[in-house]
Amino acid sequence: MPGIYDEYKIALLDSSFFVSNFSEVVKNGLNNIKVYVADTFNSEIEQYKLVLSSKRKSIYDSNVRFLNENMRLNTLDLASFGAQSEKLHNDVWGLLTLLVGLNAKFVVITANQVLIQKIVLNGLKVDIYDLNVGSFIKYSSFSTFKFMYELGEVSWPTSPPTYVKVAENSTLFCMDH
Repeated sequence: MPGIYDEYKIALLDSSFFVSNFSEVVKNGLNNIKVYVADTFNSEIEQYKLVLSSKRKSIYDSNVRFLNENMRLNTLDLASFGAQSEKLHNDVWGLLTLLVGLNAKFVVITANQVLIQKIVLNGLKVDIYDLNVGSFIKYSSFSTFKFMYELGEVSWPTSPPTYVKVAENSTLFCMDH
């Protein structure tokens, strides 16, 4: 059975997969591709578990159990890449940056909206599988997503607020008291 990630050589799995249980399509896809994770992956999982709601934690535990029982998750020794990796951290962004620099054909699998936005805004040549909606954001379509994430020029509806320097022994009052 062909997997949804078949056009890629590898997948980079981010630890933010607590939004929903992996679908059968995602599970089959993961089983058919070499999956890499950052060295921080297990630590991130433990930290997420501390702050997730009971519902999200249950989803997360189910996905982690699937990974532990069915997958061999690979890591890269960034030090072995020499100068290309000496300024990178072995977290998901560092691994992503390295793989893009190596012109690897890969997909990032994540539900992390900030990571998705950062990839799109930096124009990194990688496709994203967004676990939030269960679909791809292809590099070729980043320009259509970019406008949603860019911040425009800030304009004040009137003049900007004035600030008053508060010194020691100052007394502050509310306008309505």
